[in-house]
Amino acid sequence: MNANVIPFHCENTLNTEIKQHKKRVNYTINKHTIDRFKVVADKDIRKMSNIVENLIRQYVESRI
Repeated sequence: MNANVIPFHCENTLNTEIKQHKKRVNYTINKHTIDRFKVVADKDIRKMSNIVENLIRQYVESRI
């Protein structure tokens, strides 16, 4: 085994459970809007998918 390579075999069970409840989706969004969104999300050090998921959840909960 190469001394510079560190084997990584750890899999988090919680992450596996979460991924099973999520679905990958595609949306068409204006390029200018998505570019600005990416800049702001990067500044806040937040994943874009988490921001979108939380906003969708808030929208749905407000409509029920």
